[in-house]
Amino acid sequence: MLNYIREAAEARRATTGRRAYGYITAGIIILLMLTVVLWQMPLWLFFAIVAVSVVIDIILVRKWINDDLLNGSKVQP
Repeated sequence: MLNYIREAAEARRATTGRRAYGYITAGIIILLMLTVVLWQMPLWLFFAIVAVSVVIDIILVRKWINDDLLNGSKVQP
């Protein structure tokens, strides 16, 4: 499990685009939290958006891990 967490963290930081995705996602979550607090967005809508964001993040990170493993295996003789 720790190996998977390490690989996921490395996959998230591997390229500039992936790091930017992480910052943008964090910004969106913070913006959503502010809309709940300041403009009283329905809480169920907040949880629905966060759940979709988590699912998309899991799918992307797994894809990135697989891509990195495939690229790494092509480089090694």
